[in-house]
Amino acid sequence: MQHFTVTVERTHKDKYGTRVVDSTHQVRGCVDWPNGSAAAVRGFVQIESGRTLSAPAGADIRAGDIVIYPFGGGRWLVDGEPNDWHNPFTGARPGVQVQLRKVV
Repeated sequence: MQHFTVTVERTHKDKYGTRVVDSTHQVRGCVDWPNGSAAAVRGFVQIESGRTLSAPAGADIRAGDIVIYPFGGGRWLVDGEPNDWHNPFTGARPGVQVQLRKVV
């Protein structure tokens, strides 16, 4: 699996609901994979696609950040709190995992 670098935009919404970029930074050494779900909503099947991003331990990624892929993969919203994994027995920290959903 090849590692890549993503750009992270830290944003807030202004009084009109428009997302405004406060700062950007890069996170190196990331990998990802697709995920998805399907649910019946009022008799229709609704399919949601997303991605799971895994970054090195201590990566500066927060809920609500925008992740931009380097290879034309688009812009993705960090959906929920990042999970900064650590082993309680050894103290090892293998990395941060975040769920992403496509920004339209």
